[in-house]
Amino acid sequence: MLQISSFYPRILIILPLAFVGMIGCNALPFLRFGHHGSHADAPQIDPINTVPIDTDGSCGKIPADKTALAIRPLSNFEYDLTIKELLSTTSSPSSSFPPDATGTGFDTGAAHTLTTTLAQSYLDASQTLATAYVERQGVACSDQGFASGCTADALAAFAERAFRRPLLAEEATRLRGLPLQFTSDGLGDKDAYSASIAAVLLSPQFLYRSKLSSTAGIANSDQYALASKLSYALWASMPDEQLLNLAKDGRLRDPDVLANEINRMIVSPKAQGFLRNFTSQWLGTNGLAQAPAASHQDAELIASFSEETFAYINDFLRQNMNVRNLLDARFTYVNARLIKHYGLLVTSGDDLNRVELAGTQRGGLLTQGAFLMQTSNPDGTSPVKRGKWVLDRILCAAPPPPPAGMQTILAPTSGKAVPMRQRLATHRAAAACATCHKSMDPIGLAFESYDMTGKWRDKDDYGVIDTSGTLPSGEAFSDAAALAQVLKVDPGFPNCIATKLAKYALGREPNKQEQCLINKVAIRAEDESYGLKNMLVDLSRALLAN
Repeated sequence: MLQISSFYPRILIILPLAFVGMIGCNALPFLRFGHHGSHADAPQIDPINTVPIDTDGSCGKIPADKTALAIRPLSNFEYDLTIKELLSTTSSPSSSFPPDATGTGFDTGAAHTLTTTLAQSYLDASQTLATAYVERQGVACSDQGFASGCTADALAAFAERAFRRPLLAEEATRLRGLPLQFTSDGLGDKDAYSASIAAVLLSPQFLYRSKLSSTAGIANSDQYALASKLSYALWASMPDEQLLNLAKDGRLRDPDVLANEINRMIVSPKAQGFLRNFTSQWLGTNGLAQAPAASHQDAELIASFSEETFAYINDFLRQNMNVRNLLDARFTYVNARLIKHYGLLVTSGDDLNRVELAGTQRGGLLTQGAFLMQTSNPDGTSPVKRGKWVLDRILCAAPPPPPAGMQTILAPTSGKAVPMRQRLATHRAAAACATCHKSMDPIGLAFESYDMTGKWRDKDDYGVIDTSGTLPSGEAFSDAAALAQVLKVDPGFPNCIATKLAKYALGREPNKQEQCLINKVAIRAEDESYGLKNMLVDLSRALLAN
């Protein structure tokens, strides 16, 4: 494999890198957008999604806070999906990168520090990827022996796709001369092309989504930026040919075109990338294998829990089901491993299949193993963890951290064993703990009929389990199913989902004007016919086109 590290100084001179100067450095973008195949027409957009979100204009009266421009890198997940599409590869190079931090709960909002380790990871990946790309049969210029006259054009076209906008004139000049400058340094034509491809993959214009230099010389530059904003929010990957052509023609900001494009993107198979990344972070399935209760479970079960939850959420998107039904829908996705674990009287093979849950003790997101296991301790359930999880991820009402120095572990019992409900009551006796635990504990105790890995149980070591409770607001319930009915009508639930989707898409906390729009989108979920797809379309057109 070509070792381009010895040519690193040349790359720094010819093509400024993210490692040298983030702001104001020039880089390289596109000449033509003909790489991706055409798309079938997307289903027609629902009429509700053509109605303005802010019908009375009240949100527009709120001053839009000017948030500081963050230098927004590709997350590891976005990097891999972009590389796969750009290079037509199955490689996942970010598996060797340092893990992403998270901001606002998602990697899309992470504060990014370019460490030496990450810089080296980018360098190693670009070298490996470029070499494999150029070695592939039928790659551009291979039939011409990688002569510089061909590679100059091919590299410009490649860079345009990589950087998701047309080239500035000076960028095109610098880029087209890059292979020839590498050959003057002693590389053969093929290796010079490979080194040039690697240089493109190291540019900040590829690695970062933020606009790092002036694009005033590019017609419709704001529309190219919108195309990227939409594609990374809804696909976690680069824009396709159709988006870029609409940007080129100056049509992407047309309200009807924009709404239909967003609808097309959401029903595209590429939306699976966004949905998996969002769901795994929102519902915590990305850390399921590291959960304390997972330590003695087999990898197949843990993976099946995660895939069950993803398939379940994905069905809500594909079928455009109302988000309120996430908590009590009477179906799930199981394979043979989950059927055995849950004790269901259905059949399935190794693949996940949708099954109906009528007549069982299951139904909804909160009876799935992914939630129940990640909120347990290594030696048993944790009503406190389960209650806190629901408040945080379902209602966006996370309780504050316990006071400094407060004992948060239940004291061991002496003499006669004490049931969990009684132990928690003793714990709540501390005035500093009572307020938060009055919210968390009743919710968590509703799930005590599910053990630490989500298996159903009527009794525990202390006898028949009492799952009843009353919320601080006064709503009483008898068990997890009844609690789900209380939670699903709480207006905070659809608002929480809409807010989390917005945070993921924006990569930051919404400002007051944006939160006003989010609130109005969430109110639409009061209509049962308003589904998850409708919510995504509305949020995208309200928040991303600004």
